Amino acid sequence: MGLIVYESIEKLSKPSSVPGGMIAAVAFVGVLVNFSSSFLFHRSKDQDINMKGAYLHLLADGLVSLGVIISGLLIQWLGFFWIDPVVGLLVGLVILYGNIPLFRQSLRLSLDSTPETIQSGIVEKELKSIEGVLNIHHIHIWSLSTTENALTAHLVLKNDLTFEHQRIIKSKAREILKGLKIEHVTLETEEERENCEQIDCN
Repeated sequence: MGLIVYESIEKLSKPSSVPGGMIAAVAFVGVLVNFSSSFLFHRSKDQDINMKGAYLHLLADGLVSLGVIISGLLIQWLGFFWIDPVVGLLVGLVILYGNIPLFRQSLRLSLDSTPETIQSGIVEKELKSIEGVLNIHHIHIWSLSTTENALTAHLVLKNDLTFEHQRIIKSKAREILKGLKIEHVTLETEEERENCEQIDCN
């Protein structure tokens, strides 16, 4: 993208004669190849960040080719040689705008941030609604990928619950979390009378 913008600015200051007809013909082939290829990734683009990256890359290439066709025809018919760098700048801006969401999503994944689609407050409220759970702390929710989320948490339970009762609580918690699209769960339980050794425990 940076190269497209740089070349466009340079050509804008010094417009040069280019064979518009030939440029448009070659770019037309690029449009067919890139748009047809991007269509193959369209359905899965929201399920996996790699698929989304491939989709946006092919779509951007298709837009570049489309811009080249337009500029080539205008150059061929009207002799507007300045249109080539202008279209190049517009294509660069479109590519930048389209890749900002992908960059943000990649950054959140790399930083193990809480997914945008999950609200930790709702997760905490749902877990506290389980009978026998008094409190919850040390919640950490993050994305393993664009399709899988994980959670670790400490559950504070009523005193003297049986092992079977604790197992049922964990099972209910996992069922609730699965409904919230959190599939990989690690839960630690402790009784109300216990003092958590970690300094920021509630």
